[in-house]
Amino acid sequence: MKTIDDLKGMKLRTPSAYMTKALKLLDVNPVGMPIPKLAMSLQKKVIDGCITPFSAVTDFRLFDLVESITEANLYTTPMTVLMNKQKYNALPDYAKKAIDLASGKPWGFHAADVYDQHDTNTVLEINKRGKITIYKLPASEKAKMAERLAVMQSDWIDEWSKRGIPADRIMSAVSRASNRYK
Repeated sequence: MKTIDDLKGMKLRTPSAYMTKALKLLDVNPVGMPIPKLAMSLQKKVIDGCITPFSAVTDFRLFDLVESITEANLYTTPMTVLMNKQKYNALPDYAKKAIDLASGKPWGFHAADVYDQHDTNTVLEINKRGKITIYKLPASEKAKMAERLAVMQSDWIDEWSKRGIPADRIMSAVSRASNRYK
């Protein structure tokens, strides 16, 4: 994909309901499937491609199944580890202390750094092997994509505002954080 128009009619594996909506707005035929089925689906031509981080090439052994990758920075997925508060409170103090020491914002940033490094290492391996071409979607195409997908943001704000959630403030905070941590 060198332009968003290249996506038209393609069958792409989608990772979530929101990405399914986004792909439809980009004239793509989204195919929902668990990521472990990715390699077989590419091999059997069930899908034309997928939306994943670079690390999926390593994690799911796609080096021989992918010819090109377009870096589009289309989405992000928040990752969290949650625990039921009652279960946490029922733990012995030494277990609570161990969890507290291995959690929180600093550990979140550490985990993000590890994940980002895995992506970087995968790109280095892709370049080393020389079989997969990586394209960077031009800013003009990213702008077209953002314009087509803008309705998703306004729809999300409308939907959650009706439920009494300060969605416009949340979206504004997310946008500020996104710009700060790009």
